[in-house]
Amino acid sequence: MTDEKKQVENPCLEDDKFKSFKGGYIELSNQARAAMNILLARIENLQLGMDAAQERTLIDTVTHRIKTLESCIKKLCRRGYELTPDNLRDYVKDIAGIRVVTPFEDDIFIVADALKNQSGLTVRRVKDYVTNPKENGYASLHLTIEVEVFFLNEKVTVPVEVQIRDKTMDAWAAIEHICEYKCSSEEKSPKALSLFKKLAEYLSSFRKTAIQLRDLNEKKKK
Repeated sequence: MTDEKKQVENPCLEDDKFKSFKGGYIELSNQARAAMNILLARIENLQLGMDAAQERTLIDTVTHRIKTLESCIKKLCRRGYELTPDNLRDYVKDIAGIRVVTPFEDDIFIVADALKNQSGLTVRRVKDYVTNPKENGYASLHLTIEVEVFFLNEKVTVPVEVQIRDKTMDAWAAIEHICEYKCSSEEKSPKALSLFKKLAEYLSSFRKTAIQLRDLNEKKKK
C-alpha cells in the first residue's frame, strides 16, 4: 500500500508532506468555492434571461459540489502524481463542479454558448460527449471554465468544471453510477457494457422524438 493511500485510510498519520498537501487543498478548495459561487450566480441570471427570451425553460436543474480531499488524493494517485500543492493545482481542474440539466438535447449548446459569451469567464477546455458519446454510451458536454475571483489583496483565476446534459443523459448517468460506480474496469462485464450501450441508443432516439414533439407544439402555438 502506498503512503498516499495510507494517509487516506489513516488521516491521523499526518507527516509534514501530507500537512503541506492538505494546506494546499484547503486554500484551493476555498478559491474553488468562491469561483463556483460566482458561476452559479451567472447561471441563475442566464436562466432568468433565457427562459424569458425562449418562452420556455432552458435549464431544469443546477447542482454543484466541491471535490473532497480524499477524492483529490485518489485522482492524483490514480494518475501517478506525487501529493503536492502544485500537482493539485496543475492536475485537478475539477475541485469545483457544477452540473446543469436541460429539458432537451439541443438546449445543451444554447446554454454552453451563453456561458462562453460571458465577460470574466474563459472556456479553456471542451469535451463534447454529446456529439461523440463515450464507448459505454455516456453523453454530456464538459466545459472547464476559468473564473476571475477577487479576494482582499489579490485576484486569482480559478477553474470550474461545468457538465451540461439533458434529462435523459442525466438519468442514464444516474443508473450507471448505481450499477457500475464501485466496479473496476476489470469487473465490468461485456454484457453490462452492451446493455448500457443499448440503453443509450434508446434514449438517443427518445431525445430526437422529444425535440420533434416540442418543435411541433411551438409551431402550433405560432
